Amino acid sequence: MMKKNFSNNLINILVIALCIISACASVYVPKLLLNNRMNQNIDKVNVVPTEYYSGPSVAVVKSASRQLSAYQRLQLITNSWESNVSPASTDECTISDYEAYILSSESILALYNAGLYPEKLSSEYQNWYTWKATPYKALDTTFGIYAAVYWEITYTRYDNTESHKVIIDENGELLCAIATGKEDYTTYLPAIKNTAKQIPSSAISDDVINNYHITLPSEVDDIEIITYSETKENSNNSYNHYIIQGDEYYGIFTTP
Repeated sequence: MMKKNFSNNLINILVIALCIISACASVYVPKLLLNNRMNQNIDKVNVVPTEYYSGPSVAVVKSASRQLSAYQRLQLITNSWESNVSPASTDECTISDYEAYILSSESILALYNAGLYPEKLSSEYQNWYTWKATPYKALDTTFGIYAAVYWEITYTRYDNTESHKVIIDENGELLCAIATGKEDYTTYLPAIKNTAKQIPSSAISDDVINNYHITLPSEVDDIEIITYSETKENSNNSYNHYIIQGDEYYGIFTTP
């Protein structure tokens, strides 16, 4: 009888001991493992997966970009201030595609009236143009919070004989316009030709054209380039304008 009681007591003691050990293990083992893992990761820097990083919000970029001058926006758009260009969403734009179309039409009309562009692009009888406006943003590569939004508007004559690509910023400032399709653009002489400086084609950098993502026809013979500069009112910054005229195209570009 005493042996049986002793066995029962021993079993009870072992059960109680196991319970105590299990309880202690459940409290201290996770803590020890966690501390060990933390000690292993001390002084280590891991790259955050790209899916967890979205960059500055649209609101932050918009707020920072309001501080930019017109000249700084032009530097971003032309990559004079290093930037990455990508399509812009409607949330990033301050004007609509129709407003961009109207602003570009007004800018081209002003150039046409000044004798600086071969067409006025207004839709009239036997001179109807369809249009498409696409927004882009140039985001600086240094801080990633300064952006310049601009619009590319393409005009196509109803019979597909002419096309025009016009680029404006959101203030309606004309940055680039190029016409293609006519048989010969050399018959069109800009009004400014008599006073502007004419330069050889070799003197102009391809960046002037490439930074606007323009592809010119392959023809490069007998190309004529006219350049003139201006300093806008209330600004110390000089803007350069290039008129490029060849047999197959006519273009005007603005650069910092």
